[in-house]
Amino acid sequence: MPWRYDDLLLDLDRRSERRMHFGLERMHAACARLQHPELAVPTLHIAGTNGKGSTAAFLAALLRDAGYRVGVYTSPHLCDYAERFTLDGVPAAHAALAACAETTVQLTADLSLTYFEFSTLLAFRYFAATRPDVVIVETGLGGRLDATNVVDPVLVLLSPIAIDHAEYLGRDVAAIAAEKCGIMKAGRPVISAVQLPEVSAVVEESARALGCPLQWAEPIAASVPLGLAGAHQRINAGLAWAAAQALRDLGWRRGRVASLAEAHWPGRCEWWSRHPAVLFDGAHNPAGVAALVAYLRRIADGRDVGVCFGALADKPVTEMLDLLAPLATRWIAVTPPSARALAAADVAAQLRRCQAFVTESALAAVPQLVAAAPDLLWVLTGSLTLYAPLRAAFGTGNFAGTSEGGAPLRGTLG
Repeated sequence: MPWRYDDLLLDLDRRSERRMHFGLERMHAACARLQHPELAVPTLHIAGTNGKGSTAAFLAALLRDAGYRVGVYTSPHLCDYAERFTLDGVPAAHAALAACAETTVQLTADLSLTYFEFSTLLAFRYFAATRPDVVIVETGLGGRLDATNVVDPVLVLLSPIAIDHAEYLGRDVAAIAAEKCGIMKAGRPVISAVQLPEVSAVVEESARALGCPLQWAEPIAASVPLGLAGAHQRINAGLAWAAAQALRDLGWRRGRVASLAEAHWPGRCEWWSRHPAVLFDGAHNPAGVAALVAYLRRIADGRDVGVCFGALADKPVTEMLDLLAPLATRWIAVTPPSARALAAADVAAQLRRCQAFVTESALAAVPQLVAAAPDLLWVLTGSLTLYAPLRAAFGTGNFAGTSEGGAPLRGTLG
């Protein structure tokens, strides 16, 4: 009997129990068995700490505007696994993924691929079958030993690099940058966002060693409308625009800068309601939280800010809370739905040291707690794993706010 989508999800659950694997031996072996699907479609490869997905969204909008069919592979997903694989903005059909997965399992069973390795291989096979004109591939963790690093990209993009996953990538930002720069390929153009000085030095040396033409992307002008909120998105949009310019120099068509307003990337400064004002942002490391705080300072307009916060235990939570604390007048501490979650009680203990008011709550109760303080600007943040359960909770009809049917409010209040 052919695989169903539920069979794929069950298989992925089993793989999620396997330890993280650093190294490309298994991916190279799997790609060879499957006749190299990673080489079937021209690829654009993105690494960085924050902004990879947003940059992919902006670049996809530019390429679609130029008339190309665009595949995008990103992680993690927010609500449905199929969101990781999109073609012209539409997630892959469940049946198509299940069919690709079944044969992939059969041909790689002895390799014991991890969740991310298998997902990446599935992306290559899905896009090899659907044949878009180009695929934008986002790295998972790092770059040099990331499962995606078997591609031979047309060009490489580096979004802003900061400290995250230090236990795997290195304890300082230069070491982390070296891992991210590991996706560079000899002679292939590299487009980088403006970086910290110590990161810039690593990027320049890595590009020089491989003979890669290097271009530094400036943030897009403030006069250009964007589909994503926040000043930090001008950095990501500028990176995508510079990449489109570089592709034009290689003979590709370039979309209009106006198409940047069509970019959509849920879970990043996404407004869910006007009254009360509810914003979700998946900031999950200090650099991401700093960008969120800068955005809030610009748009709060004198309103008090409430923060619903939940994070994974392997994140620098104290630093993240310290960044948010000067803005927040009320807190809701929650436990994300993850085996790696930091318990709400542990978040609350740190918040009490900040002398903040804390309400510990189950995720389903968050809409009622928010509605009880409708004059605040509410921010839901700390981990992308909060998105699906909170989106469901706010969309069940038991939220007292006027969220216009639960539809995301793009471009409002910001």
